[in-house]
Amino acid sequence: MLRRLIAAVLCVGVLAGAAATAEAARKYRSGVYRGETAQKAKLSLKVVKSKKAIMNFDWEGAVMGCSDGQNRQLNGFRSPDDVRFKLSKKGKFKIRVGGSEGAVEFNARGRIKKKKATGVIQLQALFNENDELDPQGSVLCDSELVTWTARHK
Repeated sequence: MLRRLIAAVLCVGVLAGAAATAEAARKYRSGVYRGETAQKAKLSLKVVKSKKAIMNFDWEGAVMGCSDGQNRQLNGFRSPDDVRFKLSKKGKFKIRVGGSEGAVEFNARGRIKKKKATGVIQLQALFNENDELDPQGSVLCDSELVTWTARHK
């Protein structure tokens, strides 16, 4: 009798844990989120219907402070339609993308909660003396962490 009682309690605990996990997965909505960065650049992303990934991360660009004392702006990008970035059950994600043969690195992280997405992006790039993107360039530019906010549409 005691074994049956223990088994029943464990079973209820497992089912409650599964229900809590399913509930945690529903704390954000699938669909398109649109907003902007602290630098007033437009930003959007899409949470896929399964809520396990985001796709179509799109941002206009960022202004970067550079080691030569100048500010430079680089255009943003849109992730390819077939690329998905893992989304945790708590709505967190990270993106790391390199470009221009190693001269540019883009990082983003964020969290989606209910109908709101928030996070930071950071863009770093190397330029040569001719003001061209160059992985061997001596001028380092960094946007620092730029916050962003987006809402479900």
